[in-house]
Amino acid sequence: MIGILVLFTQSNAVICSSGTSRGVRNPVAQLLDSGNLVVRDEDDLIPENFLWQSFDHPDSTFLLGMKTGLVTKGLYVCFSSWKSINDPCQGNFTFEVDINGLQMYLKQNSVAKAQSGDGIEFGLAYLRAFDLWEVVETGRDPPTLRVDPTVAQIKHHSKECAKKYKALSCLHQVVSNVIFVRIIACETTKEAWDKLKEKFHGSDK
Repeated sequence: MIGILVLFTQSNAVICSSGTSRGVRNPVAQLLDSGNLVVRDEDDLIPENFLWQSFDHPDSTFLLGMKTGLVTKGLYVCFSSWKSINDPCQGNFTFEVDINGLQMYLKQNSVAKAQSGDGIEFGLAYLRAFDLWEVVETGRDPPTLRVDPTVAQIKHHSKECAKKYKALSCLHQVVSNVIFVRIIACETTKEAWDKLKEKFHGSDK
């Protein structure tokens, strides 16, 4: 079986369909908790093996886990306004990443109207906005829970522990694929941030 999603009108006219590079025995469509609609083999849960996923075809909405730029060979992803209030096809405005650097561009009819600067400055704004910057500065894990902690203390500790992974994920999201491979081995956000600062803000760069 092929495993292609097809969108029809009420009169059974095809509006659009997803493509796939291969067939599988039991294709299924599943909406993940992340908001990603995927087509996969029923027995294969490995994301790299998905036949198709909506995160590779976003419109104007960014969800955590999405990436922009050249996400896979031959697939360039950007965000776009709708063509009209009733037509979700790509409109005049796009938000995209320069695959040769870390610039983010807002374009109107393919003409750049604004740009972000270094991607790490983008990440810095996000980290501070979501109260994750302290994790970057210290690189330390939260203190160990005391004996017989209360429910509130357990919840607070879990929230603080999660910040480490959220902050590191943020840095992974805002850099290009070329830079991503240079920081993927970093175990802490502080280590990754220091590497980015050395690369892009050193006095001899």
